[in-house]
Amino acid sequence: VKSSTLQLLVVGESYHSGWQARVDNQPASVLRTDGDFMGVVIAPGDHEITLKFQPESLHYGRLASGFGLSLLVVVMAAAGWPWRRRND
Repeated sequence: VKSSTLQLLVVGESYHSGWQARVDNQPASVLRTDGDFMGVVIAPGDHEITLKFQPESLHYGRLASGFGLSLLVVVMAAAGWPWRRRND
């Protein structure tokens, strides 16, 4: 973005505490603006803005999925399925 004065960049995306912003590769605060949107304060000049959605729930979801998949593999290996067939 290019700004001639101190500005508030408002993004038409719903605010969530999981949003992270970087201005010129430096951490910046994401603010709640206009009720439910998000914004970032921009100093005068040319800047590169990066927004990344990284909520804690995503981290916990990945951990739970990894645990569940590991448990499934252990149970399947213990049962011998599908590597051996049971004789009826």
